[in-house]
Amino acid sequence: MGYEIAEYNKPALAGNSKFAKVFLVCFVFSLCNGYLFDYIGSTFFPGLDGNPIDKESVPEQLFLACIVAPLIETLIFQYAVIKLLKRIGIRNFYLLLTIPAVLFGLSHYYNPLYIMAMFIGGLIMNYLFLYCQANGYKAFWWVALLHCLYNLFGILFV
Repeated sequence: MGYEIAEYNKPALAGNSKFAKVFLVCFVFSLCNGYLFDYIGSTFFPGLDGNPIDKESVPEQLFLACIVAPLIETLIFQYAVIKLLKRIGIRNFYLLLTIPAVLFGLSHYYNPLYIMAMFIGGLIMNYLFLYCQANGYKAFWWVALLHCLYNLFGILFV
């Protein structure tokens, strides 16, 4: 009964540690992006309209921003757009990264600064999506989680 035990010689998290680092870096960049544009907006453009969700109660914000928006926006701006771009023959990493981010930014049309912040946020989420796809991770769910955590952090601390 020659059982192979060589596969157990590798640390359990060997493949996942790189993914965990990529996810953490994406999360930190997302937070930095949020803080940077919040600072720019409040310092230089204090009269700009923000996200209309800010006018809702905290439980409504949590539901909409941490469940509804991450699922719907990941479905539209990462899964559907990237799948469509690949289906029409676009394979260039930078186009797959940028085109959905432009659309994501433009969908947050509350003010020009917000569009720019969401464009950069879209780049970060698209990067994670493409990284997950290329490395066998469940891209949709990891990006939705990143989006959820980013929105949660914004509601609680920004």
